[in-house]
Amino acid sequence: MILNIYMICLGRFILGFSCGVLLCATPKALDETVPGKLIDKGFGTSTNIMINLAFLALMIAANMVPEDKLSLQETAVWQYLFAI
Repeated sequence: MILNIYMICLGRFILGFSCGVLLCATPKALDETVPGKLIDKGFGTSTNIMINLAFLALMIAANMVPEDKLSLQETAVWQYLFAI
């Protein structure tokens, strides 16, 4: 929706940086809070796998959004995506 390429690049940079911080900080935070006997049950790896699967689902769902404004107003796909 934004036609300024610099804003798109800035948004992509912020998204990439925040996703990288999230993927690095989550296992460390779990390692410090979950008891040691439960760490081997898959807390760190399953968290990263689920985060990556959520990003994949988001990218797939984003392909369903129409590109022009007229069809965006006629369909309710974007409302369903926001509800998820």
